[in-house]
Amino acid sequence: LYDAFPPCKTELRHLKHLKNKAENTLKLIQNSNLCVFRSFRNKFGCMLCPLKYPVFSDLREHYSTHRNTKWLSSIVRKLRGINCKNAEVTNLKCNKCSENCNNLTELIEHLKSKHEISLRGTEHYLVPYKLQDGGPYQCQLCDEKLKSYMKLTIHMNSHFPNNVCEICGQSFMNRRSLSMHVQCQHKEKKCTKCPAVFLTNGSRIKHMRQAHGIRNSKRYCNLCNKHFPYAYMVDEHKIKEHGFKRPICNCPECGKTFSKPLNLKTHIRSVHRKERNYPCPKCELRFFTSCDKKRHEKTHEELRSFCCTYCVSKFKSKDSWRRHLRRQHGHVFSGLTLSKSDCIE
Repeated sequence: LYDAFPPCKTELRHLKHLKNKAENTLKLIQNSNLCVFRSFRNKFGCMLCPLKYPVFSDLREHYSTHRNTKWLSSIVRKLRGINCKNAEVTNLKCNKCSENCNNLTELIEHLKSKHEISLRGTEHYLVPYKLQDGGPYQCQLCDEKLKSYMKLTIHMNSHFPNNVCEICGQSFMNRRSLSMHVQCQHKEKKCTKCPAVFLTNGSRIKHMRQAHGIRNSKRYCNLCNKHFPYAYMVDEHKIKEHGFKRPICNCPECGKTFSKPLNLKTHIRSVHRKERNYPCPKCELRFFTSCDKKRHEKTHEELRSFCCTYCVSKFKSKDSWRRHLRRQHGHVFSGLTLSKSDCIE
């Protein structure tokens, strides 16, 4: 197809321009200490792996451990069209001579003049941020100050008018943000039980709850319209009643099998990568989930609120209380939930 319809000179110039932007981006990352990251609602993600951190200083420390990976060049060189990557530029330095640079423009001039690194033009795919833990946050393109990182990311869209919503005219820095905007603001949401249509997903859920008594649409089978008390039961129902195949995910590290990709991801993060993003404020221990951290924090308290009804023993946590009843008194627990009244016979 490429030989039958070769690109014209304008298209070739455009492709060369995009390639130069990608090469400039790669050289800026390789020759400086800037940290490229992905942004989520409450966390910052590493560009080179799936790890996320609630505090950016932890992400920067992690990012420095695999800056020289070959994944970096493959990710950057795949950037095409109107794309961009978030780059944290606090205390920006040149990797070759450790000279400080206030912004990316100074870094480009420094690399050209001091180290004779060939940068074709000044354009790149990097969006500069300076993120101090806890804020406040200041835009690096117009110096406007904002109270939260979320407001800063929304503000940054105003500096990149290439991705424009055809419905309302609002601009966004990348296609993903534009797609999410259209999906949330302009795409009609239909009720699965009646012909009603809504502009927002919240109004659709409210209608389904009030008109049809549905609390969670994920608990319905879309093949036979049966309702289940829990979402996981829908998957089991489809496997048993409709012939769906049970998904199998094998861990590449140890070969352990999981029924869901999410369970495999959790296993890799907790067992093989030893990810512990929740530190205890009173000791040096770190935990995989906030629930584990809260459970551990109770061990530092003197209050023992869980009492055994068979003896005078008291416990700080429900796990210790249950373990005592099972081992010392032979109590058998039944059901999905448990309260203190379950140990009373």
